[in-house]
Amino acid sequence: MKKILYLFLTVSLIFSSCKKEEDEVVTPTVISGCTDSDATNYNANATNNDGSCTYYITGIWSVDDYILNGTSLFSPSSALYITSMAINLNSDGTTWTLVYYSDGTELNVYGVWSLIGTSILRLTNSEGDTVDWTITKLNGSECEVYASDVGGMGPGTIKLSR
Repeated sequence: MKKILYLFLTVSLIFSSCKKEEDEVVTPTVISGCTDSDATNYNANATNNDGSCTYYITGIWSVDDYILNGTSLFSPSSALYITSMAINLNSDGTTWTLVYYSDGTELNVYGVWSLIGTSILRLTNSEGDTVDWTITKLNGSECEVYASDVGGMGPGTIKLSR
């Protein structure tokens, strides 16, 4: 009788210790922040991009297109057009723009720049002409600016890249 009792207890213990454990559900920790490594406020620990990324506007920008009054100044359909253009926004507030034209000439424009709030780029050349450009796009590699009037010649859009 004792043997049957021991056998019963042993079998019960075996089956109870072999009870299948339920899988634990591990919820990953969500850390909100800027996930773009090109941003000034990049957070390497962030797992959720919360739209807070900010970027430097300083540096050398290549002009991909300059549309003035609805016409691209890079268009070969014009007698004189831009073949290459770059804008350098220096950290000391100075600026230098270099333009190469289809006839082999170049133009150097020097001046100053400032940021008005977070979305207006004010450019003033060495002759004192000022244009306020609204920043419509800015990330680590692209920038786009718009002005409702560029020196009395109509609206302009400049598309830039690094």
